[in-house]
Amino acid sequence: MRPGVGLLVSTLVLAGAVAVTGSVLALRLFYVWILVLAAGWLWVRLSIRGLSLESGAIPERACAGSSIQQEVSLNSASRLPRFGLTLQAETDLPGADSAPVHEIVSGRGASLQTNYLLVKRGRFHLGRFRLTATDPFGLFHSRTSLGEARQITVHPQAVPLPPFSLLGLAGSGLSRRLPEALSASASSIREYTTGDSLRHVHWTSTAHTGQYMVKVFDADRSRHRAKNYWVILDMAAPAHSGEGSQSTAEYAVTLAAALARKYIAGGFQFGLIASQHEPVVMPAAASQKHLTDILDVLAVIEPRGAMPVAELIARHQGLFGSDSTVVTISPSNSSALTEAYHQLTSRGGAAAFFLIDGADFGGPSPAAAGRSLIQLGAPVYLLRKADSCAQSLEQAAGAPGWVRDWSRS
Repeated sequence: MRPGVGLLVSTLVLAGAVAVTGSVLALRLFYVWILVLAAGWLWVRLSIRGLSLESGAIPERACAGSSIQQEVSLNSASRLPRFGLTLQAETDLPGADSAPVHEIVSGRGASLQTNYLLVKRGRFHLGRFRLTATDPFGLFHSRTSLGEARQITVHPQAVPLPPFSLLGLAGSGLSRRLPEALSASASSIREYTTGDSLRHVHWTSTAHTGQYMVKVFDADRSRHRAKNYWVILDMAAPAHSGEGSQSTAEYAVTLAAALARKYIAGGFQFGLIASQHEPVVMPAAASQKHLTDILDVLAVIEPRGAMPVAELIARHQGLFGSDSTVVTISPSNSSALTEAYHQLTSRGGAAAFFLIDGADFGGPSPAAAGRSLIQLGAPVYLLRKADSCAQSLEQAAGAPGWVRDWSRS
């Protein structure tokens, strides 16, 4: 029963008792009840009058997995204390509905701090609050909204990207042809990663640092050195499975963001192509603003595309040249990925694949596609369901796709 209906029924019952019994006691109880109702109603109406709210600034952008704080001041036009006030954030931010409700005793005003845990990427609104006044008897409640909602874009979670041997910053990603074109002298050294030849270990630096260090060679033909990196992000709805943070789509987006952060930070040109209702194409660039723009797109992208990833690659292959390394992220089990690999490498560039094992998320397995790509010599990494996407990346870096017994899938 709604509170208002309950109060009305109680009033009618008391009035009926007075009319039927004619009791003086019943009449007095009726009068007291009316006074209580009037006092409660007046209390809640006066409690929220003359109140204003000022909220501190929030960042325009943040990263999932982090938290932000907001200072809030509730100001009163009256110096009289007010009791029975509570303040709670009105926001579409996931998880904020479980935030604590602040009890307010307002004289001249009150200041408090609201903490928000950003559990999901997306675009949300913060800064508006719901003020609730309750009378001492708990009979009446009055609510009003205060403050101005501000938009915040939550970027995909920042996860450390393990050293994938064919995609490291020091290498060009040209795994099959680069050894033919190495010059005799090394230009620099870097940490050893899985797949490096032990012939290239720089023993002096290894002894000095306590970690294996390898020589980095200049390519004699500069056209074979990767100057730009592209990510093909498969967001076609039929290919994805799972929900929330444990979904193939979330793993794909988190990996795309990690690659963008790492390669742009390394000074490389980076571009993104993703399938949506209309393909999203962000030409390769290397500025911090470009990274922000990419992360803004990845913050809100969802698996709503209809174009298969192989068709997406075929439509945009003209963007890739001999100095390009193209990374495809997909849970697709389509055999057309083999043709996509031929298209990507036909111009002299390099291609690698991160396949997400949809079988772990209740969807199809990419085993057939992975087996075909491996037979062509394509670098393939398999991301499997783990406690977190970061853990899945660690496992993929330590165990490339060809280590898995695909024949049993």
